[in-house]
Amino acid sequence: MRTSWTMALVLALGGCGGTTTEAPTAAEEGAAASGAETAAEATGEQVFGQRPEDGVEQVALADIVAAPEQWAGKVVRVEGTIGKVCEKKGCWMDLRQGETTVRIPMAGHSFFLPQDVVGHEAVVQGTVRLVEEEGEGDAEGEAHEHAEHAEGEEAHEHAEGEACNHTEGRKVIVEATGVLVR
Repeated sequence: MRTSWTMALVLALGGCGGTTTEAPTAAEEGAAASGAETAAEATGEQVFGQRPEDGVEQVALADIVAAPEQWAGKVVRVEGTIGKVCEKKGCWMDLRQGETTVRIPMAGHSFFLPQDVVGHEAVVQGTVRLVEEEGEGDAEGEAHEHAEHAEGEEAHEHAEGEACNHTEGRKVIVEATGVLVR
């Protein structure tokens, strides 16, 4: 009797159409990844690093520059137009939003941007940092000219109408963990 109950249970469970929990094969993972790439290509989007998350607080670049201490160390999501990309490796970009431009280095050189993204819109997720300015360049080694005002305040060379993202010898950057280019 016990054997027939066990046999009936095995047959009932085996025939119920349950699913298995086997790991996907490499071919299945590759097909899923190419499907994601195809979806991104279909929308004209490119992702570098990690895809920016929807739940991260979106902040205007001007707000970050206006109150850098408030945002320092926080993970934010910013949007703007890519104005310039590092010509050597693509390890940083300048992101413009209105009259504000902020340098966006790629976190730990973990990913790079191609030159052909200049002029495109971008969504960036990263950590706001205040970095000490070096006399001969910024955090990524690019020269940045300084001039002294008669009042003793520092002025920086910027495009006409561009807001300054330098405060008291420090520069505001957003260290990117992910960039979505449209």
